[in-house]
Amino acid sequence: MPSRGDSVRVFFALMPPPETREAILAIQGRLDLSGKPVVPQNIHMTLAFLGQVPEVRLPDLCAIAASVPLHSETLSLDRVGGFPRAAVVFLAPSEVTSGLIRFQQHLVEALEQAGFRPDRKRWRPHVTLYRKMRKPCHTMAVEPVEWRIRDYGLVASILRSNGPEYRLIQRWNAVE
Repeated sequence: MPSRGDSVRVFFALMPPPETREAILAIQGRLDLSGKPVVPQNIHMTLAFLGQVPEVRLPDLCAIAASVPLHSETLSLDRVGGFPRAAVVFLAPSEVTSGLIRFQQHLVEALEQAGFRPDRKRWRPHVTLYRKMRKPCHTMAVEPVEWRIRDYGLVASILRSNGPEYRLIQRWNAVE
């Protein structure tokens, strides 16, 4: 298990299936921007960022995740935009289903009830395509990438000099 002392930097995320990841990477490649492209294995959509968590609490996180069902649905990623302050370019949906919003809220609430402190910024579902952008990216429509959400996972983030490395700790299947 990747760790820093006796803690692990973790987050919950939707991880796209291979065909969706390839479609996302195709958009990233067509944009051909000057920032640092996110590597294929790191393509994801964060649901709840927790930061450093003691390793002994990982089973608690897994139990929480098992108690919060995700229902399978399709998300249409159809716009590119940016977060200028974070210097990133992202791919995002114009609309998010109420079911996915409720799921993310329930996950965060369950984490808080168990004593965890997930990031409480308003959830803005997106997939980061580029980091370290020097110029802001204007929002634009793109050909939609249909993402059939089949599961979500708990991911460890190991910070390296050349960028983060993500390792899946555990995955939970969506309910059909």
